[in-house]
Amino acid sequence: PAFTGNATALDTADPAPMVTYADDVNAATCPVRSVITRRWTAQDACGNASVATQLITRVDTTAPVLALPLDAVVELGSSTDPSATGTATAADGCDSSPRLSYTDAPGVAGACPEIAVLLRTWTAVDACANASAAVQVIRVRDTTAPVVDWPPDLTTGVGASVTPSATGMPYASDASGTVAMSSTDTMLPDPSCPGSWILNRTWTVTDGCNEVQHTQVISLSAAGGDAATITLHP
Repeated sequence: PAFTGNATALDTADPAPMVTYADDVNAATCPVRSVITRRWTAQDACGNASVATQLITRVDTTAPVLALPLDAVVELGSSTDPSATGTATAADGCDSSPRLSYTDAPGVAGACPEIAVLLRTWTAVDACANASAAVQVIRVRDTTAPVVDWPPDLTTGVGASVTPSATGMPYASDASGTVAMSSTDTMLPDPSCPGSWILNRTWTVTDGCNEVQHTQVISLSAAGGDAATITLHP
């Protein structure tokens, strides 16, 4: 009654009749949640009573209040499940358990190390189909370099093939599933052995955001070639 109104009563013989009420609550179809039939009774000191009825209709047209988890940043390969990135909550004045759901859509990624953006739209719906929605932003970063098994240093003969198929290539893996590799060669004479050479092959492996390098040393040895001619002098 403090919010919906109080009844008053007048009586010629009783300056203060007693006023009471009783409610009959009936469920209804949304958006009406319930209809309250409130029967007011006024009774004077001699037991004379009168009754009047007030109808109170409770409607629900207000959407739940949705509280989003904080925007999240995850490393590539890590889970983006709500258990890892946070779950929304919802409160509603008429429904103690609003239904929560979410859908994901791709957003526009920025520059490395950010490689993807996930726009997660959370929706809360109450029993009368009032809904509210808000978007959580999940950014996916790649700050982890590829894992590489580098080819070993080796020694071969001058004139032997030094193509990567003969001297070895890196084997790389990355959470992105895609790596690119390239190499540059620098050939220098081996100061310790005339006719021999040292090939420094610098490998670069990248996943698009992170790169690693390694120099493979390939020694091209003249050993095993024609021996020096010895001339004896009497």
